Amino acid sequence: MATDEPKKAIPVDSNLTSYTAEETRALFLDCARMIARYWAGVDLHRARPPAMPELTPLQDRLERAEGVVFSMLCLLDGVSDGFPAVTLTIAPHPDDKAFHQARGERWYEPETAFNDGVYMHDELNVDRRVDPDEVKAKAPTSPTEIHE
Repeated sequence: MATDEPKKAIPVDSNLTSYTAEETRALFLDCARMIARYWAGVDLHRARPPAMPELTPLQDRLERAEGVVFSMLCLLDGVSDGFPAVTLTIAPHPDDKAFHQARGERWYEPETAFNDGVYMHDELNVDRRVDPDEVKAKAPTSPTEIHE
């Protein structure tokens, strides 16, 4: 039922303040921990329609990893409940540009916001899925290989 009564102002607590950087970081990390715990507990076999083939252990791990990535991108995009969007900017080493130019390579410009106006979780296109066997063949076998 419509009413012509003016809307009452919601009282504002004058003692409230914005979140500090430390509080924001703690809240973000809490959300990230919840995402990890959620995907660790998802029963992917139960969630699949009966007509679909069973997942191999590698496929199961890949599905979980992709789920974590998708959920983290949703968190950064601000579409997860309770946390605003985050703008990601590039912060290369001060010598990065000269180093790469000297090697004839491309470089990253400082402060480039690469998710501005884009939902990153939408960009993680399911049509670009990688064959799990291909991932296994190319996967690093040690932490040092990751950084090489």
